[in-house]
Amino acid sequence: MNKIIIRQGSVKDIDSILELFNREIPNHWTDKPRDFWIWTNEYLSNEQSIISIAECEDRIIGYYCIIPKLLKIDNKLVKVGMGIHAVIDSDFKKDVSIMEVTNLAYRIAKESDIKMIYGFPNNNYYLIQEKLERWNKVQIYNSIETEMTEKFDTSYQLKEVDIKYDMNIKDDELVSIDKDISYYHTRYIKHPRSLYKSFYVIDEITWDVVGLLITKIFNSEKGHIIDFIIDGKVSHKDIIKLSNNYFIDKGITNLSVWPTSIKFKEAIHNLYDNCYDGFNTNFYVKFLDEDFKMKYKDEITNINNWNLPMGESDAF
Repeated sequence: MNKIIIRQGSVKDIDSILELFNREIPNHWTDKPRDFWIWTNEYLSNEQSIISIAECEDRIIGYYCIIPKLLKIDNKLVKVGMGIHAVIDSDFKKDVSIMEVTNLAYRIAKESDIKMIYGFPNNNYYLIQEKLERWNKVQIYNSIETEMTEKFDTSYQLKEVDIKYDMNIKDDELVSIDKDISYYHTRYIKHPRSLYKSFYVIDEITWDVVGLLITKIFNSEKGHIIDFIIDGKVSHKDIIKLSNNYFIDKGITNLSVWPTSIKFKEAIHNLYDNCYDGFNTNFYVKFLDEDFKMKYKDEITNINNWNLPMGESDAF
């Protein structure tokens, strides 16, 4: 067998990367694969993604990607990364391990002063990360599901996003991924697959824009609250009420959300009596900097400290 090379990848490798994806995860890559890959790796961060690949005879047989992000913690911004798409060619699983591919990405990330990687591994991968790669579990949690049976009264209304409108972002949680209004436009409105509906939240008294709401209808049967901005005037309850009313107007009666934060979770349970557990999500982090780990591990590995909307993982 020819030698397997582990190396850093780039956009120049896109055709071979997509061939690997089409072989191993075809359900995720049938719709605008080139546009989606470029959007993911070049537009969701202010820095280039860190890509590591395994290659054999000019065929890419392994892949891992880290998207640089900024973490808000202790009123500071810290460089972190989101790990996505750990893939090994089925024909080569006895010849190369995913750890050989990810270790290169971790080393490059550490050299780039990235303090921590976070991710949402599937049920086939999270134990590898936890047991072998020394990732720390933050939480394995369930979505919150409920039936929407009636509309709520509200003093706000939704207007579909047409232009970019700057606004303040209120975030009470201790830990969150830093985002500005430009990120929301790139992440949701310019998504190459047009998965989402984005709305401004309008105060019916002042007609001011007081929030932003991102929704998604999944398989024509479930309504997701994907992400939102509140400026301090509009509340979590208002966001949920507006989403409820929009979904009912669309003929959707099942609401499925992440327990985004303590306040959001409390608002859901306050508005609905019939909440139950839905699909599970594995949320893990890997510390690359020991000083950062010693200082912040307890805060970061406590899910109650996070603001974590569904949109953090939905695209990938």
